[in-house]
Amino acid sequence: MTAIPYLLKELNTKRISICGISEHWLLDNILNSIGNNYRESTIPCANPAYTNCRYFGKGGVAIMWHKDLYYLVEIVDTYSDRIAAVRICCGSISILILQVYLPAANHDISSFKSSVDQLGDICTVHTESNYILIISDFTARFPRTDVTTHLRSRDMYDTELAKSLHLYVATDTVSCTGLPFTLYPYNDANPSRIEHVLLDV
Repeated sequence: MTAIPYLLKELNTKRISICGISEHWLLDNILNSIGNNYRESTIPCANPAYTNCRYFGKGGVAIMWHKDLYYLVEIVDTYSDRIAAVRICCGSISILILQVYLPAANHDISSFKSSVDQLGDICTVHTESNYILIISDFTARFPRTDVTTHLRSRDMYDTELAKSLHLYVATDTVSCTGLPFTLYPYNDANPSRIEHVLLDV
C-alpha cells in the first residue's frame, strides 16, 4: 500500500504520539508494516470489494499510539464498525480519544444519523473521562462564522451532537490559523470541510 511509507515518514519526522486514520482501504493487519514504535487499534473496513486493483469498503478506522504511551493506553470497545476508541489514563486525568468515519452522502441519511447517535452514546457512557477528543471524517460541515455555506441535514445533525457534548471544532478556534477547508481533492472537485477534530477544552 503506497500510503504506508508516507505515514511512517510523517509519524517519525513530526514525532507524532497519537494518530487517527479513517480510510475505506483500511484492512486487517495493513498497519503491521509501520514497525515496532507504534501500537494500534484497528476496526477494518466492512465488506471490502476488490475493484481496479484496489480494495474499497465502508468505514475503516484506526488509532495509533507511540510505544512510549503503551502503559497509559486502554482500548475501549465501541461495538461499531465506524468508531475506534482508546482512553489515555495518566494519574487522575483520562482522555477519551475517538476516531470516526461516518457514512458518506451517498448512504441513507438514517444510517448517518444512527452512527452519529452511536458516537453520542459512547461519549455519554464514558463520562468518567476528563476530556474527549474526536478525530473524524464527519462527511459533514460544521458552520463557520467567516464562511457562508448552505447546511444540509447531516451538517446540522453533527452540529447538534457537538453542542450537546459541549465540543468545539478545533479548526475553528482562534489559535488555529490553518486553511478554510480541511480537504483539498487531488482532482478538480471543490475543496470541502468534512474532516474535523472536536474537543471539549
